[in-house]
Amino acid sequence: MPANYGFNAADLIRFLPETILTVMGTLLMVLDPILHRRSSHAFGHLSMATLVAAIGGAVYANSQAGPAFGGMLMVDGFATFFRVLVLVVGFSRFCRPIAFWRGRTPKPESITRC
Repeated sequence: MPANYGFNAADLIRFLPETILTVMGTLLMVLDPILHRRSSHAFGHLSMATLVAAIGGAVYANSQAGPAFGGMLMVDGFATFFRVLVLVVGFSRFCRPIAFWRGRTPKPESITRC
């Protein structure tokens, strides 16, 4: 079977959450030396917005279920569940530091809640 090296838009949609995370992660690394300490709170909020966008991208990518990039990536309900699970766990890790930055340190018994 000959390999198909052509551009396929469906492959990019299936890879959308990883693309969002890569682009925004690179943007954050570029902005860090520029903004330095002036807007340290903005990085947390921008990271949270990125994770929400990636969750939306994962759900949208599920609408184009199937193999991507010659079968190297498979998008189906199972893969989408774990993509969203990892992104939600990443999102939940920002709840406590943002509360700390605002001076509202949660009590130890409420650590698991945002």
